[in-house]
Amino acid sequence: MGSWCLFGIPSIVAIVLGHVATRKTKQGIRPGHGMAVAGLVLGYIVVVPALIVSVFFILMRPATVAEWVNNVFMLLTGISNS
Repeated sequence: MGSWCLFGIPSIVAIVLGHVATRKTKQGIRPGHGMAVAGLVLGYIVVVPALIVSVFFILMRPATVAEWVNNVFMLLTGISNS
């Protein structure tokens, strides 16, 4: 939840460091491969939905939140507004 308040920066850091740690722990020379994968998963769990919502919001440019929710619902269900 804190990542949303900090503009997703902790999640992006978790993804970058998770990839670095996964590369370093892949051969088994260093411990912590599970923690690296956990950092990747948790980082992507926050970043991917945030990107999807941002793209929907930018493409639709609604006047109100209710209009935005209605547009997303119509887009997902295939109902036209006419």
